Amino acid sequence: MRSILLRVTAAIGLAVLFAACGPAATQQQGKTTDSGEGSSVKAASGDAVIEYNRAVELKNDGDLDEALEAADAAIEIQADFAGAHFTRGSILRKLERYEDAAAAFKAAREHEPQYAMSWSMEGAMLIRLEREEEAVESLKKALELEPDEMQNYLNLGTALRRLERLEEAVDLYKTGLEKSPDDLELSSNLAVALCKLRRYEEAIVLLEIAIERDPKHAEFRVNMAVALRSAKRFDEAAAQYEKAIDLGAKGSGLLFDLAYCYENMDKKKKAIATYEKYLAEIGDTNPKAHARVMKSLKRLQSK
Repeated sequence: MRSILLRVTAAIGLAVLFAACGPAATQQQGKTTDSGEGSSVKAASGDAVIEYNRAVELKNDGDLDEALEAADAAIEIQADFAGAHFTRGSILRKLERYEDAAAAFKAAREHEPQYAMSWSMEGAMLIRLEREEEAVESLKKALELEPDEMQNYLNLGTALRRLERLEEAVDLYKTGLEKSPDDLELSSNLAVALCKLRRYEEAIVLLEIAIERDPKHAEFRVNMAVALRSAKRFDEAAAQYEKAIDLGAKGSGLLFDLAYCYENMDKKKKAIATYEKYLAEIGDTNPKAHARVMKSLKRLQSK
């Protein structure tokens, strides 16, 4: 599953692939579940596998606390059981304990270094923790192990963008698109990087294609709106913001950007109403943004 929040004017969202599987576990007798495709196989003891399978079943049922206890029990029985460490990381991620999840995925890849998903998930958690330099190293290893997995390009590109290594991100996305030309998320991420490099028209072309193929994708609309606004094509940008909001795009920053477009289109009443709606949404949470909007409102109301 891919989950992406793509904005140029706000914190870049994280593309994270949540896999329910980990490195494969085997035992002399009995059946295992939740085995990871493509991983090398390391034998696990019967009791460890029983706890591991129980952890997976509980996690899938949403009983995360008991699932974590079962994963811990599997690791206590067999400390080098990579699959149990991976499943533990997956549970901790769902519990939003990202520091612990990163440590669990690190343990998984230490015990089974050829399993790319452990490197990828460690990198994703490190991005959550704003430890992008470390994330880049983990994600490069994931990409080395699985060069045809597009999620590795998305995650590594996110880390590179956050580090302002934009040319590297552009080259990475282009390499991914050579392998998977129809991947719209890669195209959209490439557009975000190009936009940050002020290559707006290139970004707009990519996003036009993405929107044509998936017109109900709200994030593509947001990215297009940002690119158009940055290119000072305010009428077109406003239309994209409106459509994105209609499609369910979230974030009060969208209202600020839309109001800014209205202001530059000389739509005074719409600009004032949208700025006021933005203020109502942010409340006292962002004093700098509040002050900026009040300045814009004062300017508009004096016209």
